[in-house]
Amino acid sequence: MKNCLVLVQYRNEDKIDNTYNDFIGKFYHFPGNDCKSYLKQFEKLPIEFIYYEPAKNGGKGEYFGYGKITKAPFPDKREQGYYFVEIEDYKPFGKPVSYAKENGEHREKGNPSYNAQNSVRQIPEDILEEICLEGEIQLNFQVDAHLIKVLGEQLIGSEKVGVLELIKNAYDAGATKCIVRIENSSALSSEAVGNQFPDLQGPVIVVEDNGSGMTKDVIENGWLRPASTLKTDVKEKLKIERTKAETEGTLAIYDTLLKKLKEANNGRIPLGEKGVGRFATHRLGKYLILKTKVAYLDYEYVLEINWDNFDEINGTPLNLDSIGVSLKKQKVTRDYGETNSGTQIVIYGGREGFLWTEEKVRDLYNSILQLNSPNPNPSVIKPKFSVKLIVPQLPKLEEEDIFEGNIPPFEFFGLVDEKGNLSYDMKFQSPPSVPLPSETMSGNINLLDQNKDYWKKENRYPKCGAFYIHLKLWYRTEPWITGPNAKRIKDYLEEYGGISIYRDTINIFPAEWGAQNDWLELSKPHIKQGWRLSYYNMIGNVEIDQGNNLNITDKTNREGLIENEAYLDLKVLIQTIINTEILNCWVGTRDKYNNLTKNIIRNPKELRNYTQQVLDINENIQENYPLEKDPFNILNKLGSTVEAKKTGLVNLSHSMKNLRDSIRVMEEVQGMLAEQAGFGLAIAVSVHEINKITSNFYKGISTVL
Repeated sequence: MKNCLVLVQYRNEDKIDNTYNDFIGKFYHFPGNDCKSYLKQFEKLPIEFIYYEPAKNGGKGEYFGYGKITKAPFPDKREQGYYFVEIEDYKPFGKPVSYAKENGEHREKGNPSYNAQNSVRQIPEDILEEICLEGEIQLNFQVDAHLIKVLGEQLIGSEKVGVLELIKNAYDAGATKCIVRIENSSALSSEAVGNQFPDLQGPVIVVEDNGSGMTKDVIENGWLRPASTLKTDVKEKLKIERTKAETEGTLAIYDTLLKKLKEANNGRIPLGEKGVGRFATHRLGKYLILKTKVAYLDYEYVLEINWDNFDEINGTPLNLDSIGVSLKKQKVTRDYGETNSGTQIVIYGGREGFLWTEEKVRDLYNSILQLNSPNPNPSVIKPKFSVKLIVPQLPKLEEEDIFEGNIPPFEFFGLVDEKGNLSYDMKFQSPPSVPLPSETMSGNINLLDQNKDYWKKENRYPKCGAFYIHLKLWYRTEPWITGPNAKRIKDYLEEYGGISIYRDTINIFPAEWGAQNDWLELSKPHIKQGWRLSYYNMIGNVEIDQGNNLNITDKTNREGLIENEAYLDLKVLIQTIINTEILNCWVGTRDKYNNLTKNIIRNPKELRNYTQQVLDINENIQENYPLEKDPFNILNKLGSTVEAKKTGLVNLSHSMKNLRDSIRVMEEVQGMLAEQAGFGLAIAVSVHEINKITSNFYKGISTVL
């Protein structure tokens, strides 16, 4: 049962002879020694109360506000025998409430503790609530401390996403390099050399950069404020300036301003949209140590957090702002490099139900490799930013390039301007095992004309702005992918295939997310018609410049993009490129190859069987066919005399035996090198002509027999 009180309080105390030092909504002053019953009323915490001003001494006889008390009273050091109690969450009523109802009855009638002479008195909870509602109590949204846990688990979709989020924070801080370390994971080998934090409870995740660092103000009003606008304010201002420039025809001036802004921030605009970095640290571990330094100070700030403090205590919810976290300064503890600034985040303690296994570490490694744009276009200036993953328990983390020696059969390079005009080159590079000539196709088209039903609704240009697209495409069958890495290439395409979106050369939309959500709607057509393109046939990237594509916005959980008009326009343009310019060439080239090789026998075992059958028929001819007369003239090409025909049959028999033995050897070698997809085709091509002769010979003899 709640402890509810009425506190008598005059609002204009200048009109009365008053010995009380009240501060309405902040402190309540009352006598304690002479009125011990008052002091006793404040023993049971927390307390909800309402202010009441009596109808005497210039008062109005009204209840006028509501508040809470959560701390015990403390003595007044100046006035002996008096006490103060601190008031929290004070809210004046929207309209004061008279002490009497419309029928003249006192509102506290029925309150057994009511005594008009008592300045501090108890009141039943239902009467307090009734007075508050009639006074139109002003409420505010409350932020529960448990929100940190909820958002950490729901905004940050996985531990990998959490690490990538912290890397993006380093990018936003103007860093040129970021180092991620994972130490002391119980799911990895215990043997490790080079641990920096061996004494911390594992797993330990460290993300450090050489960015601008954070001041006390940025820590307090940015990092510790969920959904802070410190970053988004920059983008909102740019949106306003760009809209204004488009209206006034001054885009050149806007581009100049944008260039200067980037120059001041190491060639970039902040990626951050939602300010969810602190939720990522909660997702990754129970404890956090944040060290940060700005260049002009000779010390570093240290912020330490135990995230368990933000959970409920004995089922009692806590307000987010009721939990303090300590910030201190100390001497510099690490080398901040040439910039003399940066941030180090150390997360430790882990979370139940998640282990950093080798598979998960390598998945994170692959995502970090894809973080920087692979854009081959030299005209695109990349902000200098590199990320390195170090895992002492996995010293051989880096792998060789699995695509080495397996060039993609197709490569598409396209530039789309703000009006939907596409200029492109598409290269076909024939693999060594495919007997087709390489070629390059180029073109210039307006993508809006290819999908008029979509664009004619509003007769407008795309809201997504200009972008660059680069795709590499593979057929996932033999002989297009060959060599010992063939299976790994197919597995990689299945895991990471699709189109990534890079904003200012940093990956904001990994390809695998798009494949999972089928954002380009390729999956259903591919299921119905297997010859169509799927995400698993391609690795590609779309490059957008944030200064000119400000409407492309991340979802709050960072696992995708908000499906606004700009996003939908970008989606339609990419779909049009794939379904028109790429698909026709993709299908046509495959059909050419199939038509060229449709009569070639690729199976060595089948060839060996044909060879054996020819040997058997040859033996039957020599034993049973009248060579002297040759009534059907089937041996004329072997010679005109009987001896020549006999010799020719013997030679043919020897040749076929040699061919049979050669095919058997090839078959054995192919079994040993089963992953070399082009080997079978090489065998088939090499014996193609002999096969035609022997099979025709076999059919002719069969007809005679």
